[in-house]
Amino acid sequence: MLFLVLLFVVAALLTFQYTRWVQRNSYSKRIPSVEPIVPILGHIPMLCGINTQEIFEFFVKSFQQIDRMGKIMLGPVPMVMVNHPDLMEKVLTNGDMYNKPFLYDFFELGVGLITERKQDEFHSKLLIFLDQVLTIRKGEENTGFTDREILDHLLTIMGAGQDTSAYAVAYTLLLLAMNPKIQEKVVEEIDSVFTSNSMEVTVDTLQQLKYTEQVIKESLRLLPVAPILGRETSKEIELDGVRIPPNQMIMYNLYALHRRPDVWGPDPERFDPDRFGPEAVTNRHPFAYLPFSGGLRNCIGWRYALNSMRIILLRILQNYELKTDLRQSEMRFKFEITMKLIGPHRVWLTKRPKRS
Repeated sequence: MLFLVLLFVVAALLTFQYTRWVQRNSYSKRIPSVEPIVPILGHIPMLCGINTQEIFEFFVKSFQQIDRMGKIMLGPVPMVMVNHPDLMEKVLTNGDMYNKPFLYDFFELGVGLITERKQDEFHSKLLIFLDQVLTIRKGEENTGFTDREILDHLLTIMGAGQDTSAYAVAYTLLLLAMNPKIQEKVVEEIDSVFTSNSMEVTVDTLQQLKYTEQVIKESLRLLPVAPILGRETSKEIELDGVRIPPNQMIMYNLYALHRRPDVWGPDPERFDPDRFGPEAVTNRHPFAYLPFSGGLRNCIGWRYALNSMRIILLRILQNYELKTDLRQSEMRFKFEITMKLIGPHRVWLTKRPKRS
């Protein structure tokens, strides 16, 4: 008898909670859903038991169905997705959308990383970065960072530093190997600026590599290293006439955004550095291209990243010719915080003749 009572109570509580979720998320009825969708469960069955490649492909196909705004349902909980430059601008410049959604928790190490570290505060004399951050931990005076804020900042730094620049350079080298005419044009520009391999690299000389920068930007458009990002509302906001309440996920997919035909033309898959010529950039929506995200939480090191990529590319191309037998249409990716190519980066290096 007691078991039946407990079972009834649990069922009642679950029904009550589910009803609350449905009522709270009733706004999402005005947002078109990605198809197909399973009643009650939403898109959970499509996401269960799949690998990282299938996760990436699921999100790419989902965003391809969306012109401006859509949703994925995790049971009764909607995940709002935006895919238009106008909405991207609203989301990324909104001061009430600074926080990251709970889905980022899947990549966390746990708050215990912070709380446990405090127990052994004086064990090591090495003042590593984490130690410095913990010294400004929020205390009784209500100043500094909370544990949650510290964890968010650490995860941002760890994610940003997890081979993102290396992958971006590797993808650029691969695309240059696939496009020998563009590669040769980059080499000609490098040779015109750096008349010898021993010539010093300076900020001024890097700024002269205009076409090289266009190549890097086009590579980041086609192959953004961090393609799927998100925000969480802290207050009610309005998108396309829909009032979205606090604590709601809003996700965006740069891989899909960077392939909109209305922005990038009828052949958005084509590698074309001229898309980033001065006139083309001026005529394009500023939030149509976001390899470093944008707004209030964009990548703080984007200038450093571009300069470091230019230096690596010029040194490699000064000394080697790039070749590959891989075609762009054959490239497949998986999503593991960053976007990773499945299989090896098949690039062969052939030594260029030495210059004085």
